[in-house]
Amino acid sequence: MRTPLFFAGLMTTALGALFFLLGALLPTSGGAVPFLWSVPFVAGGLLMAGIAPFLKESEGPVEAPAGFGFCAFCSSYVKLDAERCDHCGGLQPWARQKVAR
Repeated sequence: MRTPLFFAGLMTTALGALFFLLGALLPTSGGAVPFLWSVPFVAGGLLMAGIAPFLKESEGPVEAPAGFGFCAFCSSYVKLDAERCDHCGGLQPWARQKVAR
C-alpha cells in the first residue's frame, strides 16, 4: 500500500467536500453551478485513496548499473566516461569537472 498516496487522496477528498459545502452554504449569485467545480476534487481524491491499497510500496532509491550514471537533465543512463548524454545531448557534471581542471 502506498500510504502517502492514500492520505493525499483523503485530504483531497476532504478539501473538495469543504469547497462543496462552502459553495452551498455561502450566498452566490449563480445557484448550484459555482460549487460543482469541487466535484473533481472529491472524485480524484476518492480515486487516489481507492487505488493506493493496491499499489506496491516503492523499493527505495534506484541505482544505475556499474559503469553508468544518470543524466542530470533527462535521467537516462550515461556511461561515466561520456561527456554528453546520448539521449538529450546534455553535458554531464563529471565532464564539466574534468574541463574545469
